[in-house]
Amino acid sequence: MSMRLAHLSDLHFGRPASRERVLSLQEDLLANRPQLLVITGDITDRGRASQFRCGLDFLSNVGLPFIIVPGNREVSVSAFWEWMLPRLA
Repeated sequence: MSMRLAHLSDLHFGRPASRERVLSLQEDLLANRPQLLVITGDITDRGRASQFRCGLDFLSNVGLPFIIVPGNREVSVSAFWEWMLPRLA
């Protein structure tokens, strides 16, 4: 039994990207009809809530089942300080 996967990496939502590029990627994914979308690496550029929302909007528009392996960019700068100096965070 085989499964068709699509693998995306380092999307960096939050960096400037043309709407045409994002729509083109969505169209390519829908045209190829993978059974599962695998996203690895940096989904966001700086781990900000607004960037996660952009990623969620993208995934909602694609409408495919997905699995995500986060990257180092998913941890915001404030999370570092909360870990290193919790009293000062």
